[in-house]
Amino acid sequence: MRLALVCGLVCVFGVAVPAAATPMSWGFQGTVASSQVGAFPVGTPVSLEWIADLSTANACAATDPAVGIYPGQSLTEHVDGMSYQIGGILTVGTNLSRGCSGAPDHSVELRLANWSGPNAAEGALVSFWPAPTGPALLWSNVLATGDYPLVPPGSALLQGPIFAQGQAGVTAVLQAVAAPEPATLSLVVIGGLLMRRRIMNR
Repeated sequence: MRLALVCGLVCVFGVAVPAAATPMSWGFQGTVASSQVGAFPVGTPVSLEWIADLSTANACAATDPAVGIYPGQSLTEHVDGMSYQIGGILTVGTNLSRGCSGAPDHSVELRLANWSGPNAAEGALVSFWPAPTGPALLWSNVLATGDYPLVPPGSALLQGPIFAQGQAGVTAVLQAVAAPEPATLSLVVIGGLLMRRRIMNR
């Protein structure tokens, strides 16, 4: 059993690449296109936030830096008010089965191995997947490379969450949307607090 999602038509990038050591939030949006999960009917909004750290070390650097494996990825998926925290491993120009060998290809796979969040009526959330076979965020690079992506993909295929009974899950086509960098978001919050204090002191 699977649940399909499709992004809204108008989506843009909108964030500049920060300094290499600064994680940034990449955002994606979509809606449910078909579903066998009662909690997620057709048209349900879906969003995905990926805390992308461009300074993440390439696990293939010592053996074959032409391809890339980047552990420790962190994502949050929101489906109709339900939130799922996800940990994964990004591969660029290769996959986890092939590892750090061979010429790079055009594939990018962010394997979503660890999940936490609410269950569905169809069954308990599958909280762990063997990384090479688990759900993923998938897209293709124009050039064959193993470098960590500097900007989010314009669109990507999202799989998951998946629930134990009958393997009921999510498949989505998402597109990138503007998402504030963590530093920018902090400045907005601080600015709002200062403005509120100034108003209250009048």
